[in-house]
Amino acid sequence: MRAQLSLPHSRLQVMLCRTLAAMALCVLAGCFIDGTLDAKGGGTMTVKYRLTTAAQLESSKRRMQSGAVKLVSASVAPDKWATFELKFDDVTKLNSIDFFSKAKFALTGDKDTKTLIVKYANADASEMPEDMITYFGREVSLTLHCPGPVVDSNGTSVAGTTVAWKYSMKDFSTIQQKEFRVTYKLDASAANTPAGTPDSATPHVTP
Repeated sequence: MRAQLSLPHSRLQVMLCRTLAAMALCVLAGCFIDGTLDAKGGGTMTVKYRLTTAAQLESSKRRMQSGAVKLVSASVAPDKWATFELKFDDVTKLNSIDFFSKAKFALTGDKDTKTLIVKYANADASEMPEDMITYFGREVSLTLHCPGPVVDSNGTSVAGTTVAWKYSMKDFSTIQQKEFRVTYKLDASAANTPAGTPDSATPHVTP
């Protein structure tokens, strides 16, 4: 059974509002992200996190699109978990949307090997109260499917062309700076083959 959050002018309500304001543009706080890169540096992404109200979907949609990033779809479930599907031609332009404004994306390399580095900074980071962790989820998970085998990364797990970073919500909420890095090879068929391979490293948010 999913926990419900009741905030009738309580201390928790004040803390929730302050924390959400500080984390509103945070890269990962309280969400699951699953991205797929193609050989040219474009790709698709699924972002999922829990809203405080279903009406929040409209304002969240505005934060998920720009001239360089297309919002393909957005929906919210009865339990307020929202899902956003994005498409982009250049991964380095992802911070053109408000949702990723606290991150910088860089893609370097040559025709054989590429390195993606994401630098995240949140000077307002502070530990989430237990009530908020119960509501938003206890695990933060980011997964990236690359267009070739991963040869180096600082991820918490690697499986073939997939790298994942997973943290407890409590630990991640206190991170002020973090670098996510992955290096992958491009094979001759990468340009014509969908990025990523199915494996057991599929990310999730644990309510």
